[in-house]
Amino acid sequence: MADHGTFTKPLLKTAVYYALTPFLPDVSIDDAPAATDEEAAQLISVLKRLRVVNHEKQARRIVRQALANQAYVERNDVTLSVTKYNARRAEILKELGLMSAKGVQLWPPTSQTLITRLGGRWSTAMETCGLAAAKDGSLGRLNARFTDSDRETALRNFFDHCEQTGITPSYSAYTRWSRDQETRVPSGASLRQVYGTWNRAVSIVRPIERLIGE
Repeated sequence: MADHGTFTKPLLKTAVYYALTPFLPDVSIDDAPAATDEEAAQLISVLKRLRVVNHEKQARRIVRQALANQAYVERNDVTLSVTKYNARRAEILKELGLMSAKGVQLWPPTSQTLITRLGGRWSTAMETCGLAAAKDGSLGRLNARFTDSDRETALRNFFDHCEQTGITPSYSAYTRWSRDQETRVPSGASLRQVYGTWNRAVSIVRPIERLIGE
């Protein structure tokens, strides 16, 4: 039985954010509000189906930690490799007392499920969650399609959009903006890959004192 049709996108993203827990510094569950019924309901249902002990309490704890991690991701440059996700997924399954079995669709989902449901590539899946995939530092063919001028033009157009709409020119805002453009522009993840960090990318076209630390 394939597992790519079971989980909603919020559940997929919760898995990614929760998997980040041991890789983020000083992120406490106290940094996030208690999970609302709506936010926790889907995971409660899934863990109940999987017969996880104390499934409601576990689901609320996981969702709350994921929210805290998400808040950190929105303020900082964060990467997650498929290798780290797979290792962390195994730890979470053990934490929840779950074991793989034929025909059973476990949560957290497999990395392949994330790839299939969130864009077809690990890097795209991570970008959808506001992260960048950890790579070896080399530029892929996708990045090579854009010149330095293309990247600078995209950033300037993005800043113009922010000034016109009054939104903060953050990495997450750029990611949303880039997806809405009629003509293809460099992704947020590709800018990070080329320049190293979002702030460094921004510094190409904006004075350092106006950078957004995200």
